[in-house]
Amino acid sequence: MLGRSPWTYPHAQRLAREVMRLFNNGKRDIQLITSLAVINEQTIGSETEQGRRRHSTHLSHSASHGSIFGKHHG
Repeated sequence: MLGRSPWTYPHAQRLAREVMRLFNNGKRDIQLITSLAVINEQTIGSETEQGRRRHSTHLSHSASHGSIFGKHHG
C-alpha cells in the first residue's frame, strides 16, 4: 500500500509497531489494520517532511542573519 519494500523502508519498524498497537487494541480485521497503519504512516511522514522543511527554512533564515540566535550585538 505504501509502495515501499519492507526490507529497505527506513521506518519499517515504526510501521510494524503501529500494526502491533492496533492489534493489541482489539483490531482483528487485517484490511482495517493495514489501512489505519498506512494512513498513520502517511500522516507521520508528511508531518516529518513538513517539519524538516520548516527547520531547514529556519536555519537558512537564521544563517543569513549572522547566527542561529539572531544578530550579534556586541
